[in-house]
This record gives sequence, C-alpha cells and structure tokens, in this order.
Amino acid sequence: MDMTQRQSRLIELNIRRVFETADIEALSQSAYHLITQHMGFIAHYDLSGFKGSYDDLRHFAARLQTSEYYYDDPAWDRNLDWADELDRRYTADPTSRGGGQPPTVTATIRAIVRVAREYMPRIEEVFTAREKAQDMETIRRLSAKWQEGT
Repeated sequence: MDMTQRQSRLIELNIRRVFETADIEALSQSAYHLITQHMGFIAHYDLSGFKGSYDDLRHFAARLQTSEYYYDDPAWDRNLDWADELDRRYTADPTSRGGGQPPTVTATIRAIVRVAREYMPRIEEVFTAREKAQDMETIRRLSAKWQEGT
C-alpha cells in the first residue's frame, strides 16, 4: 500500500476525531481501508456495515490494539507487534512480494494504537454513561407501564 506522510497523518487525525466526537460515523473511508487491510479486521461488507459493528467505541478502541480476532487484554501489543513484523518483512524485501509494508503504513498503525489507548478512559466513561442513561430510561418506562396497570 503506497501512502504518503500526509495521508498517514490524515488517518491518524480521523481516528482522533472519531474518539473526540465519540461517534463512529466520523470514520473515513481511508481509515477504514487501512484498518481492514492491515490491522486484523474484516470489512463487515463495507464502511457502513463496519460502523454498525463498532458503534460502541469501547470495543473499537480495544480491538484497534489487539485486532478483531484477539479478545485478550487490550494492553497486549498485537497490532504493534504486527507493525514490527511488517517492518521486518519490508526491510528484507521492499517489493510487494515480501509481504511487508512501507514505514508510512506501519507508522500509521502505531499512531492508531496510540490514539486508541489515549482515548480509552474517556470513551469508557462516555459510553458507560450513555448505557446507564438508556437503562434508566427503560426502567422509567417499565415502571410507568406497570404503575398505570395497577
């Protein structure tokens, strides 16, 4: 994958925007492409399907660190280890046949992991508060329903 430093920076900024706004709808096509091609995620059919799968950013932040198929501790450096492996392969054979990726791609992977880790505490707080508010509304509605019926 050919990627300029500018494109790398734009993807990093896009991931940051997703977490700052706490809204997966901000995810760009280029960030989606890099994540699904190089960070152990399936496409979920398309960008829209991917967004639907990761609308709870708590899961998205954790998986950006470990990849979609690893559900261990998000502190495990699976995607950072993978970036190192892509660097090794590229150094050994900088053609597309070597299975590596150029430094701009691996730097982008590392930047995405760094941003996900940075925002995890805030995202946990925001989405837990949303979940609590939804649960409280459900409780209120159920209570009102059964009070009316007695």
